[in-house]
Amino acid sequence: MNYYIKAVEYFLPDKILDNDALSVKWNISSEFIESRVGIKERHISSENEPTSVLAFNAVSKILKSGKVTENEIDILIVCTQNPDYRLPMVSSLLHSMLNLKRECICFDINLGCSGFVYSLPIVGNFLKLNMAKNAVLVMADEYSKIINYDEKNTAALFGDAASAILVSQCKDEYGVLDFQLYSDGKRADSLIAYNSGVCIKQKKESYLSMKARDIYKFSTTEVPISINELLNKRHVK
Repeated sequence: MNYYIKAVEYFLPDKILDNDALSVKWNISSEFIESRVGIKERHISSENEPTSVLAFNAVSKILKSGKVTENEIDILIVCTQNPDYRLPMVSSLLHSMLNLKRECICFDINLGCSGFVYSLPIVGNFLKLNMAKNAVLVMADEYSKIINYDEKNTAALFGDAASAILVSQCKDEYGVLDFQLYSDGKRADSLIAYNSGVCIKQKKESYLSMKARDIYKFSTTEVPISINELLNKRHVK
C-alpha cells in the first residue's frame, strides 16, 4: 500500500501588505524590494484570525470539494511554528472546529521551510501501514505575529497563510516514491525567535492553566474505553 496527494487547497487572509507600504516605511523603492526577495505582497491575518482559523478555512475547502467527509478523515496533522498556544495543539483545536470523529489521530509538527517535505512522509507512513485511509496535512503559519517590521531581513519575507493537503492510499506502483531529507542543527540560531519558549521569564498570563477535574474525568473514563477497544481488536480477553 502506498499514498498520493488527492487534493490541495489553501486560504489567504484578506489584509495585504505590499511593497509600496514597506518602501515608504524603509525609504527604499518597492522595485528594489521585489528584485531582492521576489515578492510583491504578503497576506496578513487579523487579530481574530489565529493559526487555527486559517487552518480551518483551508480544510473546509477540502471538505466542500466532496473528495472526503469529516468521518473519513483518519489523521489530522498540523505543521506550524506559530500555534495559537504552546498548548493545546492546533490540531486539537482544529479537530473540534471541524467536528471530526473520535478515532481521528491528531498531532502537531514544529517545522518551518522544510515542514511539508518532512511532514508528508510522516503522514504517508500511517497510510502505508494501513493505519488510515485518508489523512489531512495542514501547513499553517502566522509569522506576522512575531515579525519586527523595522527589521528588513525578515519583514519583507514572511506573511500568513494555510494550506490543506488530502493524502490517501493508493497501490504500490503509484503515488509518492521516495524522499531525501537532511538536517544541520549547528546552524539552528540562523533563524530564531528569541522572545519565545522556556528560555525566557514568562508573564503571568502565559502560565499553564488546567481544569484538573475535566482531565481526571477524561483519563478515568475515555482511556479505559480505548484500552478495551484495542484488546477486543486483537481478540485479547
